Amino acid sequence: MAGAGLASKLLDNSKYVTANLTLRTIVTSPYTYGLLGVYAAAAAVRSSAGWSVAESFAGLALFTAIAMIPLLMTRNRTPPEIEIFRPRKEAFAVAVYFLGWLLLNLALWPIIFGPNPMLANGISFWLLLVIVPLAVVWKAGYRPRDIGLHSESLAMNIRSTATTLAVVSLILLLITPGGRFIRSGEVAPSTVALGIALSLGVSLLAAAVHEEVFFRAILQTRLAKITRSEVAGVCLATLAFGLYHLPFRLYQGPTAGHFAQSLAGCLTETILAAPVLGFLWARTRSLLGPVLVHAAIDTISGTQKVMEVFGLLP
Repeated sequence: MAGAGLASKLLDNSKYVTANLTLRTIVTSPYTYGLLGVYAAAAAVRSSAGWSVAESFAGLALFTAIAMIPLLMTRNRTPPEIEIFRPRKEAFAVAVYFLGWLLLNLALWPIIFGPNPMLANGISFWLLLVIVPLAVVWKAGYRPRDIGLHSESLAMNIRSTATTLAVVSLILLLITPGGRFIRSGEVAPSTVALGIALSLGVSLLAAAVHEEVFFRAILQTRLAKITRSEVAGVCLATLAFGLYHLPFRLYQGPTAGHFAQSLAGCLTETILAAPVLGFLWARTRSLLGPVLVHAAIDTISGTQKVMEVFGLLP
């Protein structure tokens, strides 16, 4: 009983410094292999619908290498520690809140949020994932730096972000359908440039900002605290981020109506990209990198669709 009491005190100690995110902690963490297991299972499910398993693991290897960039760029720096006042209570509250959000969207997406993107973006995303959580955070006494709004080690953050951003963008331009469209020459360069600018704006307003605030600054930080592991924080937040995309796939797109395929698609695609964002957050405690890299991913993949919506394609 004494040991359990001590463990409880440690978990509630707001000054506790989680294990630093390094290559060693990643390789030795059971959470890493749990996440890889989830990816393998999801890839197997998708393979039954014709998805290439070989390509899925080639993509995993590629994005794993990209995720190492923030570690290399910040290897001589200890990230600033964010004080969490009540780790267990806050982590539990955020997890329950997210589960409620997910169930709400699964129930209402086909009748409210799906047919009304502006309503979804305003209420489901900005109100429920940014405004409400931040209002609670401010009321609890947290500072802007506690959600990644600070200028500490700004030069290093910019270098780490710029390098990751350049590599991710180049790879996406070379190997993804969105990238092939951008460099295909089918549309005038000036029109493509306008499409990219519009896609960037949509990415920032409809995805990158609110998702990084909630999943990295709020959720991942608290999961890392209660597990005493930055790796665990990244892995668990990645899985939650995958579930977040389930309503989109379940009610829209090629897997609409197919729960297993929709869930597998969410998990495989999220496990490829989210650790890059999670590592950037864990190593810098700044929203600069996660938001910009996230926006770049969505911008390149979404430019063609955005151009279609705005009538820029012939």
